[in-house]
Amino acid sequence: FHVSTRAHNITSALKHYERFQSDPDNYRPADGKVGLQLTVELCAEYRAYQLNTKHVSNEWANECVRHLADWQTDLCSQDLRKLQLHELKASVERRKTSRQHRIIALKGFFKWLRREKGLLKHSDDVTLDFAVPQLDPAKFTRRKVVEVERVRAVIRALPPETQDVLLLLVGTAWHVSEARRFAKSGEIVRSLQPGILSVLVTRHKTKKFTRTGVVLPETLEAAKRIRARGRIHTGKWLNEIIGRACDKLKLPRFNAG
Repeated sequence: FHVSTRAHNITSALKHYERFQSDPDNYRPADGKVGLQLTVELCAEYRAYQLNTKHVSNEWANECVRHLADWQTDLCSQDLRKLQLHELKASVERRKTSRQHRIIALKGFFKWLRREKGLLKHSDDVTLDFAVPQLDPAKFTRRKVVEVERVRAVIRALPPETQDVLLLLVGTAWHVSEARRFAKSGEIVRSLQPGILSVLVTRHKTKKFTRTGVVLPETLEAAKRIRARGRIHTGKWLNEIIGRACDKLKLPRFNAG
C-alpha cells in the first residue's frame, strides 16, 4: 500500500496509521478529518498575512510559525472550533518555556481566522479567555544598569561592526530588533531642535514610525555606518560576541538587551 494520511505531525499520522492497520482496504484519510484544523497551509498563509499586511518583522513571523507548529503537535488535528481552555493550558504547562509568546502567537492566529478568514465565530474562539501570563514582578525591580566604564571598555574590544551596534543601542536605548529594522529601512533626518544632532526614523512592528533623537556624535556616526551596511546580526549572535569580550577583559558579562 502507498497511502497518504494527509497529516502534518507525527502524533496525528500515527493515529491515522492505526486506523489504516485495522482496515487497509477501506481506509480513507478524510474519514478522520474533523472540522477546522491547524494545518501547515494555514500557518503559511498566516505568516504571509503578517509580513505583507501587518508588516511585522521576519523574525517575529518565523517565531510565530515555530510556536504554531508546537501547538499543531499538541492539539493533534483537533477541531479548533471545539477546543477546551484546559487543553490549551495543559499544553503550555508541558512546554514550560516561552509561555507568553506561545499564547500570543496562538491568540493572533485565532484572531486572524476569525476576523480575516471568517472561519471562526466569536463564540468558537477559545483563546479569547486564554490570558497571557504577566511578567515576573522581580523583573521590574531587578537592577539592569551596566556601568558606562564597563560598556566602553567592552566596545573597544569588539570588532568594528559590533562596536557600531553597541554604540547605537547605548545612544538610543533601542532594543536589538529596533536597531535591525533601522539598519534595513530606517532614515536619518536632520533636526532643527537645539541639542539634537539628527533624528533616527524607523518603523515599529505595529507599522507605526518611531523617531529617536541623537545627541552624541559617536551614535550618529555609528548609525550612518549601520544604515550603509543595511544589516545587523541577531541578538543571540551579538550576545555571544559581547560575552566573549567581557570574558577576555575579565569583566562581568552583560548582553545587548
